[in-house]
Amino acid sequence: MFPLNTDGIDFAGRNATYRRLKITNFDDAIVPKPSNSRKMFSNCTQDILVEDIEVNFSVGMSIGSIPPSVDHNCVKNILFRNI
Repeated sequence: MFPLNTDGIDFAGRNATYRRLKITNFDDAIVPKPSNSRKMFSNCTQDILVEDIEVNFSVGMSIGSIPPSVDHNCVKNILFRNI
């Protein structure tokens, strides 16, 4: 059976770099998730660099991947490079 819901890296926050990773899965490889005003460390997932990533079998990179709502409101300044 096709494995579902096997995201590689899900995260919310700010000022992060993900570099030189090898991800093999059958879902999203790297997913910046929306953050909100109730988060302790960041009210927006932002300023993220994802680069030099090798991905196998995955559906790729995604931004958000959840429906918009007032509880999940902010993703900005995400750069995917050399994927």
